[in-house]
Amino acid sequence: MARLQTFIVSALVFIAPFAYAGQWGLALGTGAFQGTYSMAAAYDWSQTHQVELGLGRFPFAGRDEIQINFGYRYVPYAFELGDLSLVPFALGLTLNYALNQDDYFVRNPGKYPDPDYYEQTGIRAGVELSSQVMYRGDWRLLYKVVLIDSGAIAIVNNDSSYAENFLSAGLSFQYFFGK
Repeated sequence: MARLQTFIVSALVFIAPFAYAGQWGLALGTGAFQGTYSMAAAYDWSQTHQVELGLGRFPFAGRDEIQINFGYRYVPYAFELGDLSLVPFALGLTLNYALNQDDYFVRNPGKYPDPDYYEQTGIRAGVELSSQVMYRGDWRLLYKVVLIDSGAIAIVNNDSSYAENFLSAGLSFQYFFGK
């Protein structure tokens, strides 16, 4: 519990200075290879381009670990319905960087021909498909599905059909300041 509190306080300290800029927001989420819980600063630099930078917490080998998450999202169009805006389709890219380089994203958990079967890196990339519902531009609910790079490799190399190895769905609740 103390680690979670430290994570929340650290994330708020990181995000708070940006709250007064009109396009900045706070995103709280779960899943989509972003961590069991994640918190991020979100920024819209136009109506079609969104970015997020934050921290995610996930369990690994009986302990909690932290990762840094970056995401870019392209929103081609939105439908306006009074106070609501609906984004039926957005396409994005994600990067995840594990802070614990000893275990996460670097050791192979399964039976592979040798220990260096996959490239040894702490960074994982993914492709995101998402939908959004926005209320007055300030409040957003985002549903996303991410295909991660190591999963795509497993599909090709191992003919893997286990979706949990390469796909993860998630939800993100966002609030934008001063819109």
